Amino acid sequence: MNEYFKQPGQSSGKLAAFWDNGRYSPNKALEKIEFRYEFDRGNMLESLCWDILKGENTFNDRWFISEQDNQPPENIWWPCHNLKGDKLREHLKNLEVLTKKGERSKTYAKQHAYLDECLSPENFGKMPVSQSDYADIRRLARYVLDMPFPENHALGGDLVGDWLNECKWQKPYYWNENGIEKKALLDFDSVPWIADLKYTESRSNFKRLLTQKYWIQAEHYRRGAAQKEHRNEMFFIVGVRSRMQAELWFMDGDSVDRRLNEYDHLCHEYDRWERAGKPKKNYSYHTQRIWIR
Repeated sequence: MNEYFKQPGQSSGKLAAFWDNGRYSPNKALEKIEFRYEFDRGNMLESLCWDILKGENTFNDRWFISEQDNQPPENIWWPCHNLKGDKLREHLKNLEVLTKKGERSKTYAKQHAYLDECLSPENFGKMPVSQSDYADIRRLARYVLDMPFPENHALGGDLVGDWLNECKWQKPYYWNENGIEKKALLDFDSVPWIADLKYTESRSNFKRLLTQKYWIQAEHYRRGAAQKEHRNEMFFIVGVRSRMQAELWFMDGDSVDRRLNEYDHLCHEYDRWERAGKPKKNYSYHTQRIWIR
């Protein structure tokens, strides 16, 4: 997977940041995205689905289940995600907060509890996951795998887990389209269907992201997978924590032509910006509604 990220080419993530809800924003595309604990829940969900289906233990290779019930502090989770070896150990030890008497501050009891766990030999180098998060995500993984496709779908009657078990996981694609180099890393690939697994705290949040950027991912992935074989439009497999249920999301066909046209225009504009050296835009336009009572 690391080799994929080193390869050049337009990715759906780059395109979505540049699109910025149709504003075509170079500045948004240039913003550095800090990966946070809340983002990692989607990776946990995918890993648990894989382990349940394949009888493997990839989850415990990357994460450990904390004794703590609430979310780990970001200043502890971040180094566990980004640092290795002695650098990680030194960074974590520097997070200990002492009183004037040289004792650990009780105000930071949660932080110290996580520190002790992260520095222990059995957990060192792994990312902590709270008890409640692990319990909920594991339940969602089971619901995802046991969910049947709708009867009116071509896969109607099959379980999502059975279909996923036949898929290629994390399949990379590289292609050239209209002179533009592109790449995609598909979660699940099985001709003629492709899908992506998402975790979300709420259905409304997923709907917002589907409108803001996931539609770009869907078309980008379909284009990549369709280079050699016909592919249907991508669908999303979603674990919704607030409802504690699995959902399948498809995009209706009424807007497909507009989506295709907008995607092609977006790729062209991003390529033009990239060839110009990715300059930052030093101006912007805003409209503010003023309420007078």
